[in-house]
Amino acid sequence: MPRAKKGTVSVASQDKMLRLRWRHLGTSHTLPLGLADTPLHRRIAQGKASEIQADIAFDRFDPTLAKYKHDRPEPHRAIGDLFALWIETRRTNGTQETTIAAKYAPLRNHAIRYGLSPTNAKGFVEHLRSHQSASIANQNLSLLKNFAAWSKSMGFWDSNPFTNLPSFKGANQSRIGDPFTTNEIRAILTTCKADLHYGHYHDLIQFLFHSGCRPGEATNLRCSAVNLTACTVTLYASKTDRFRTLPLKPAIVAMLTDRITKPESLLFPSPQGKQINWRNFCTRCWKTICARAFVPYRVPYFTRHSFASHLIEGGATLPQTAHVLGHKDTRMVAKTYGRMVNMPDFPEF
Repeated sequence: MPRAKKGTVSVASQDKMLRLRWRHLGTSHTLPLGLADTPLHRRIAQGKASEIQADIAFDRFDPTLAKYKHDRPEPHRAIGDLFALWIETRRTNGTQETTIAAKYAPLRNHAIRYGLSPTNAKGFVEHLRSHQSASIANQNLSLLKNFAAWSKSMGFWDSNPFTNLPSFKGANQSRIGDPFTTNEIRAILTTCKADLHYGHYHDLIQFLFHSGCRPGEATNLRCSAVNLTACTVTLYASKTDRFRTLPLKPAIVAMLTDRITKPESLLFPSPQGKQINWRNFCTRCWKTICARAFVPYRVPYFTRHSFASHLIEGGATLPQTAHVLGHKDTRMVAKTYGRMVNMPDFPEF
């Protein structure tokens, strides 16, 4: 390998850690950076190498090397940029693009909308749990612990605020035992429709109860997903990267007919015409409507659980229910709702 030109600062790796090496005025210099050898860190190292080379060229080199030690990153970097750096690190370490799209990217969007910081980490986890299934909320908690550990190691955060937060245990049992009853669902819809402040959300809530879709699927739904002629709606689940088409009851078709505008427009926009802020919906509209309807509070995700419960009670099979809910197979449905399937008639011989 040819030797580097005089004054050139090279990036080297020893024990999978990056360091800089160069010669100046007859003296060899080595500067450990304290960074693991990853593509992202190599870009940081190359930037530092360019800075040293420029200082040598313009006769302003600092022989103490204090100037060139790896600076502590800006601690209050925007959460979206910080997540982007972390995701890039995961990508270079081999995380598949499908996993990034299904798990990492949605979590980043949630963090941006919430304004995640080390000081409100617990509140963010509680926010996720308020409208996600237990399994998804726990999956996100695991990712957040990994993200915060990386942020700490890189110097962006002083600590990992997610370390001692426990998994959401017992949530599945709560969901299984407490679906909304038919009377409770009617009370919620009637109360919301008559509410002067939150009546705008009636159609969204009605759609959630009648489709069993995930809240994120509904708030991201575009008008083009509805086929009024066939009376169907096509939903996309980022979790499974799959589409499913569901039939719609006449009342839902009639309700959606008045909402169809341009194909690319949101089917359920906020009062301002933007995507609904789910955090605000959960903490303001949903809690208020449940209280005014005298319905014991359950998180909005129970609309999906209630739909599945009533579907099975009406005679749907587990495979049918799994398809409608957008699951790849029946394992989750069997575990959650298997006890609700009617006992079959025993044969006589």
